[in-house]
Amino acid sequence: MLLVYLQGSGTSLDAVAAAIRVLEDDPITNAGRGSSLTESGQVECDASIMDGTTGSYGAVGAVKGVKNPIQVALHLAKEQMSGSSLLGRIPPMFLVGEGAFQWAKCKGMDIIETTSEDNNWLVTENAKAQWVKYSALLASAKESVNRSTASASESTSIQLDPSGSFACSYLTCALILPNASGIHMQCSFGWFIF
Repeated sequence: MLLVYLQGSGTSLDAVAAAIRVLEDDPITNAGRGSSLTESGQVECDASIMDGTTGSYGAVGAVKGVKNPIQVALHLAKEQMSGSSLLGRIPPMFLVGEGAFQWAKCKGMDIIETTSEDNNWLVTENAKAQWVKYSALLASAKESVNRSTASASESTSIQLDPSGSFACSYLTCALILPNASGIHMQCSFGWFIF
C-alpha cells in the first residue's frame, strides 16, 4: 500500500497516513478499532501528522466516532498548506472531542453516526473484557494495577518520498482505562512531531 503512494503521485504525508490507517483498522494494535475503552466505556482516539518539508501539522484528540482519526489529522494538515480561506479564516491545526467529530462530519469524512454503530465497529470483545476487568479493579481499589502492563500503545510512521520530502505521524492509546477527553502529549506539536 505504501509503495503505491510513493511510486505513484502520492506524497510522504499520504504514505504515513496510509500506514497509520492500516494500524487503526487492525483491532490488535490498540489504535482506532480495538482501542482501550475510557473509564466511561467509550473509544476516544488521538492522532497527529506533520509534513517535514512544509511544517504543516494536523491533530485530533479525544475524538469519538471517527473510524480513522489519522485521516482527520491529515485533512487538517493539508488545509494548513492551503493557508487562509477566502474569508481570511485561519484553518485549525488541532481539534478535540465533539469539535473534532463535527469538523470531520462537515468535511465528509468516514464517521460513525450512532453509539450502537460505534460499539459495533470500534469496540472489540477484547477491549470490553479488559474494560470490565480493570473497571472492577479500579472500583474496588483493593488491588493495585500492575504498572508493567499499564503503559501506552504507540504507532509511529515516518516516510521519505522520492523527491526527498518526509512526513511523520504518531498515534497512541493508553492500554488501561484512559481518562475521557485526555490527550496524549506525544500528539502535540514539538513533542514527537517536529
